[in-house]
Amino acid sequence: MEHNLTAGGRVKFLTDFDVATDHPVFIEAGETGTLVRIDEEGAFWVRMDDIHVGLEMWDNEVQLWDYGPGDIQPWDFIAPDLSDLLLREFPDYDGCVPDLGPDWVDDSWHNEACPSFSCDANRLRLWVDYVDPAKREFTALPRYTLHLIDEDGAYAADLLNSDSWDEVSTYINGWAMMSEEERAAFLQPESDDGEEELPGDAQDWLEDAEGARAVARAIFGDI
Repeated sequence: MEHNLTAGGRVKFLTDFDVATDHPVFIEAGETGTLVRIDEEGAFWVRMDDIHVGLEMWDNEVQLWDYGPGDIQPWDFIAPDLSDLLLREFPDYDGCVPDLGPDWVDDSWHNEACPSFSCDANRLRLWVDYVDPAKREFTALPRYTLHLIDEDGAYAADLLNSDSWDEVSTYINGWAMMSEEERAAFLQPESDDGEEELPGDAQDWLEDAEGARAVARAIFGDI
């Protein structure tokens, strides 16, 4: 059986779950956490939101094993933890959403292609498409799309397209650490001869230097 759980996604327990440790741990149905990784041996590691005595040595993480066909599987115990808003707007949504933190707001709206989340503090918007590419409106795009937004929440520029949550998370964390001046400089860097030029292909932020200047002015003003 296929599952729709992805590392980095929010999950909730569907049933009560006993963890065998020196200090037995009991997790109740409905408790939530983050699926931090799926290791090479097929174990699913969930970091619980609530602190559980007995899980200290595992960083408050619970291990669920994939024992193979015919046996109880990790996805028999956990499922994506989706907001009421997202479920109302996208009732057929087929996957987990990332653990974004308290600064992010669920902006999901059924007239758009997929669920999205915004962070006004860092002027970012993240689109989290369906797991199944066949369900996506834009089937050629990766699952995650990160946009820069202006102070009104409107689209300003594409930042990143990726199927890797680790890559997206690293990008978001790096952007959050930059000052507004650093962000503006990153959008409109200068070459050795003083001419403005785009960031390298690895960033692929904008199509031309005039676009970089326009976005920087719209977001950060004349700096």
